[in-house]
Amino acid sequence: MSRQFSFVFLALLFFSACQNPSPSQMAEAQPITMEDGAEEVLASLSLEEKVGQLFMIGFYGPEPNYYLNKMIKQRNVGGVLLMKYNMDNRDQTLKMLETIQATALSNGPAIPLWFSIDQEGGVVTRAKLEGMQEFTAQKDIQSSSQAATVAQRRAKELSDLGIHINFAPVVEYIQDTTSFLAKRVFRVQNREAIPALAGSMVKAYTEGGIIAVPKHFPGHTDQSMDSHEGLPVEPLSADSLQALVTTYADLMPYQPQMIMTSHVMYPAVDSLYPATLSKTILDYLREDLGYEGLIITDDMEMQAMESNYAMDQAVVTALKAGVDILLFSSTPQKQADAYNAVVQAVKEGDLSEALIDEKVLRVLRLKQQYVNP
Repeated sequence: MSRQFSFVFLALLFFSACQNPSPSQMAEAQPITMEDGAEEVLASLSLEEKVGQLFMIGFYGPEPNYYLNKMIKQRNVGGVLLMKYNMDNRDQTLKMLETIQATALSNGPAIPLWFSIDQEGGVVTRAKLEGMQEFTAQKDIQSSSQAATVAQRRAKELSDLGIHINFAPVVEYIQDTTSFLAKRVFRVQNREAIPALAGSMVKAYTEGGIIAVPKHFPGHTDQSMDSHEGLPVEPLSADSLQALVTTYADLMPYQPQMIMTSHVMYPAVDSLYPATLSKTILDYLREDLGYEGLIITDDMEMQAMESNYAMDQAVVTALKAGVDILLFSSTPQKQADAYNAVVQAVKEGDLSEALIDEKVLRVLRLKQQYVNP
């Protein structure tokens, strides 16, 4: 099936009431389509419109509110995160997503939104709507074939709702049953078994039209505290950290299109910043592992970030480090402040617009593949 869609921009035509538009003016007024390419779409965007594409935001309630509409209309935000409190029932959810997407397509450059969700299965299952049945937890998946079947079924359910991105699978190796991740990971005897299970899910999601997002690079350990509550600091040697990264190295053949970072600090590698903000760590993902897809943060509203870093600086540091998409789950003012901080950083020369262009181009290219409003 064709996944074509049009990115439309409005050209202003200046001519008198009695004058017909010139051929060049008529050409300017034509929509930019897939045939024109992502580069042409990028060239049509203002700085403010480009920066918006680097944000994935959540909102409260079952209907798009004033703040969400403002972020879409005034800041050209790129995507929306769905939580359980956004979805009362199937009909409401379908109508809500249609309404939100229509707002984006009727606005400015008319770049479609992508919708994301945490639908890991088990304890982290955001959508439990009529007709949905695939809630298998990762801990209950025993084989690659089962992993593929679960992801295939889940991809169909999510795609039918109009969702494009699933923040799953979780690829940490956790053995301690008291870990906050224990119920969310594959229960395997050794780390080497994880890539085949996770890779099978990534492949099946991709074939089902869903962008899978392995998380949380480079990983938590049994002893890690929950990033929602504070900043985990892992006293690992560089060699021990390498064992975590090996899981992602072995996932590369499955070609994940997006990877989520962890808000975990590894002082042996970077004594200043957690992975989300660490150029050293994210350069390893790009350069050593050869990863070419999108990098998205874990929720920037977690205490690991908010309690330890000034957010206006953190978002700029994350983008400089290698992040492509900044995830803000809920708070309108924090979303707006972060957006403004990025725009201001570019205007002041602290952040290169060429770097922003690189990231937006990755976003547009992947949207062209997966988003078909």
